[in-house]
Amino acid sequence: MTTGKAAPTAAWFRVRGYPHFDHKISESVASAYVTVPTKVATHSFYPFLSYQMITPRYKKDQGKVEDKSRPIRYAAHLDSHIFAYYANTLLGSYEKYICGKPLSKSVLAYRKLNKSNIEFADQAFNDIQSLGDCVTLCFDVTGFFDNLPHSVIKEKWGEIIGSANLPDDHYAVYKAITKFSWADRGDVYKMLSINPKGAYRIKGALCTPAVFRTDIRKKGLISRNNELKGIPQGSPISAVLSNIAMISFDERVSQFASDVGGLYRRYCDDILIACPVEHEREAIGVINDEIEKLGLSINNDKTEKTYFSQDGEGALTADTPMQYLGFKFDGKKKFLRSKTLSRYWRRLKTGVRSATKAAKAAKKRGENGQVFKQELYEKFTHLGKNNFVRYAYRASDKMNEEAIKRQLRNHWEKLQQELEKEAISAK
Repeated sequence: MTTGKAAPTAAWFRVRGYPHFDHKISESVASAYVTVPTKVATHSFYPFLSYQMITPRYKKDQGKVEDKSRPIRYAAHLDSHIFAYYANTLLGSYEKYICGKPLSKSVLAYRKLNKSNIEFADQAFNDIQSLGDCVTLCFDVTGFFDNLPHSVIKEKWGEIIGSANLPDDHYAVYKAITKFSWADRGDVYKMLSINPKGAYRIKGALCTPAVFRTDIRKKGLISRNNELKGIPQGSPISAVLSNIAMISFDERVSQFASDVGGLYRRYCDDILIACPVEHEREAIGVINDEIEKLGLSINNDKTEKTYFSQDGEGALTADTPMQYLGFKFDGKKKFLRSKTLSRYWRRLKTGVRSATKAAKAAKKRGENGQVFKQELYEKFTHLGKNNFVRYAYRASDKMNEEAIKRQLRNHWEKLQQELEKEAISAK
């Protein structure tokens, strides 16, 4: 007897809606391919497609917003399924490898811990409260994914799967993600006469294999990573590989933190150490020494230091609030980080302007020229189901901190003010 319910999707399988050099395939077809080691071992991977993501960043010291650009590279459909399948396999091996070790509690990102940044930040703040007098040191690794050494990735990959030499299928995946190639998406669209604005409507492959060989490969649109370091950020396997590459670092630093009665947490390239003040210099030395062993470096301009101390009644105070995973902590209260909040207000203003601009354009075309306020409410107010305000409210509830809700108490009024401003300027 059948229930009529669809079979559960494999943990590694996900449909990706973007167009690429190959066609989208079903889970059954993907599974029949990626689970056969001999097929993966001889698979020809397509180049990643690449584009620049522009993110506005507010520079407080300069009083202006500057655009930060970073390359985004995404794999072809079958390639993505291969990466995802091996990522899932490696994640299982990684979890078994670190189980019971001190670093298991220290590594937060890219694991199946069923927790969000809210819980991670809240736990860290609570642990710091328990430490009492201490110093917290927050470090940022420069160009993390771009500089992960291939030799370390390969060594630790073999270590966690229990094989000194990678099996042929694993080695093929390793080569594809370290010696990766890519083509600029804009150049590809131009070569294939594809309008970038309408590319998302393409249901099949961007081109045939024959056209790929003649118009993309032979005409020099493909670049290759010839460095001995770096993996593309955002691929299905990059996250777990970053944790695998950092195993020795995490083991050493978590052991140090335990030895001095402190704590260590790492979320991707964000590193947090809290320890008694007398161990501050030693902690900085350990972090720098261990990160240099990987050929990586700490961005000293982004290193943040906070001293916590207890007053006569045992209450904790900070010389300056510490910032962690989008939140701040001053020893007593937890807040949304100022930059996080500012980013929300900027997006709200931009959203209203974009909606107003779209309404004006529609009016010129003789269509409905009204601003669709409901969409703005869904994106920027408590009426939405999955937006920043709702995230902040969840944080307030989980952290038992009303101060977070108070930071957004005027969000509805500010949205109305922006709508009114745009309405006046449109007259």
